[in-house]
Amino acid sequence: MTGFKVLWSALLLLNTWRDIRRREIFAGITVTAGIFAWAARAFTENSAVSAAADLLPGGFLLCMGLLSRGKIGGGDGLMVCVGGLCLGLEEILAVVSLGFLFGVLAGLVVRRHGGKDGAIPFLPCLLAAYCVERIWWH
Repeated sequence: MTGFKVLWSALLLLNTWRDIRRREIFAGITVTAGIFAWAARAFTENSAVSAAADLLPGGFLLCMGLLSRGKIGGGDGLMVCVGGLCLGLEEILAVVSLGFLFGVLAGLVVRRHGGKDGAIPFLPCLLAAYCVERIWWH
């Protein structure tokens, strides 16, 4: 497991715990990790343009959060941005897609069993998706 994947895994575990308890993430730690990952990738492995392309899925989620007036949290988009930098575009797209599927399924279960609106935090779904992606696709 590369250093970037270790960074992403630790950040995802930490922020999932916080997302479940408070519906927020450690933004300062997440932004710092993202800056570190971008700098390391931009200046050692890839060009800055390639590293910027890895931010697209997270940028999309951040825009959707603005358009949905907060129904999609900014922390989710920020975590996907850092995930793109740590994992690369292809892998973060697979993780986010699987995370959306898990989120929909979990939301349906919560709603069916008396949840008020079926809303659940997204990072636990993203963590489950990352674990499944690491086991089955790698």
